[in-house]
Amino acid sequence: MITPEKTFAPIRTAVMLSAGDGERLRAVANGRPKCLMELLGVTLLERNLHALKEAGIRTVLLVVGYQGHTIEEKVEQLDLDGLTIRCLRNPYWRSENGLSLMQAREAVSDQQRFLLLMSDHLFDPGTLRDFLSRVPDDDRSHLLVDLSPGEGVDEDDATYVRLSAHNRVSAIGKGLDQAQGVDCGAFVLTQDIFPALERSFAAGDSTLTAANRRLIQQRNLAGIPLRTGFWQDIDTPTDYQSAKKKLLATLPNSGDGLVSRHINRKLSRPLSVWLARTRVTPNQVTLASFFLGLVGAALFALGHPLGAGLTIQLSSIVDGTDGELARLKLRTSPWGGFLDALLDRYADGLILLAMGYYAYTLSPGWLPIALTVAAVFGIPLSMALKDRYHLAFGRSFTSQTDDGWTRYLLPNRDGRLLVVMLGGVTGMVLPALAFIAGVSHLVFLRRLWRVGVQQRPAPSQVTAVFARAPRSVGATLLEPDRSRAVVMAPELPPSLPPQTGA
Repeated sequence: MITPEKTFAPIRTAVMLSAGDGERLRAVANGRPKCLMELLGVTLLERNLHALKEAGIRTVLLVVGYQGHTIEEKVEQLDLDGLTIRCLRNPYWRSENGLSLMQAREAVSDQQRFLLLMSDHLFDPGTLRDFLSRVPDDDRSHLLVDLSPGEGVDEDDATYVRLSAHNRVSAIGKGLDQAQGVDCGAFVLTQDIFPALERSFAAGDSTLTAANRRLIQQRNLAGIPLRTGFWQDIDTPTDYQSAKKKLLATLPNSGDGLVSRHINRKLSRPLSVWLARTRVTPNQVTLASFFLGLVGAALFALGHPLGAGLTIQLSSIVDGTDGELARLKLRTSPWGGFLDALLDRYADGLILLAMGYYAYTLSPGWLPIALTVAAVFGIPLSMALKDRYHLAFGRSFTSQTDDGWTRYLLPNRDGRLLVVMLGGVTGMVLPALAFIAGVSHLVFLRRLWRVGVQQRPAPSQVTAVFARAPRSVGATLLEPDRSRAVVMAPELPPSLPPQTGA
């Protein structure tokens, strides 16, 4: 009799332990539970719930203790569509974390496996998503291990992990010798954890680490190395500052141009941090940036190029703040990106028309008109190409990786607005207009050529296939996407009848 292969359902339930009082962080948390302390305008609880939702979790069991009613009230105020949150009380919250996990035993009894997090750990959404995607379908429990712990890890307080062959955990604990990594505080556990907890309780140790040692004895605990994103255990004010630093490091956008990376972000980041503590929304910042662009255009039209240039550069800096604020406050949305992109194009067009008008008042003639028309038509080409590229090939076109040497010509919006600012400050508006017009068309044509080269099939793919194919049965030509095959019958001399089969 053949035993059917065991199947494993996707992990959709998480347990988060939030019962402790966080004594070492009371100065930062102002007496509130650790999970309710704000980190750049958003509570640690909200950040972790958002990360869980992004990782595909649908049900969260929140084990509370210290000021549990306060946490429950906060949960009732949250609006996380698609995520069910249930609070479980731990009357023994002054004890070790193993007792907190035991409170969730009945609630997860119908789960083959579940995710376990510590609520005083900050996780990047990508970290948890990647972790869950790499958990193998087997009967073991797994923990996330940081093999290269860097800044922000307290060496005296960290829980270290020793790995053996095939990443099986052979030892875990604080102050562990010959350890390969650090326990990140994220586990995928099976029902085996609860008998292990009971045996640890009977031996007088109610920590989760003690139960994990029981799993190690059964060869039932494996490590999965951290591969992407970040995590941070937050137990002290120093840890809190490290968490802020890691969050701020995620603000730059992969599509940033040279000016954004080296100039604008250094100014927009402090502004975003300040705005994160207010009720200002990312869309309001988008509208503010658009308004500054309109003011800059008006100043050009009224003959004040210095004020116009400085105002437009300020608009460029604020334009990066809306995205930063959205990421900090977990307010990213398709509508926000759509609104930002369209208002940017609207402002660009008005700025260029105003520059052209100002240049024409200084030197009337066909040249200012021609350059203005060329610039106004050239700028939207960049956005159109990037949008179509993403739709056609499923990935973003970024200046840093795809523009080659032309990225030094400042082809993106941050670079263009810097050129506008320099033209206004120096009074060289017509040369600035000429530069923007020329670069926009040059970069568009080069991008078009580059995309065409990327998609051209390699000749060697065709010739190699023909070389291997016997003439008697025809040759198989693989199309560029290698998803279909076309049989090409060989031409026969007129004196020979066509082959009908062998």
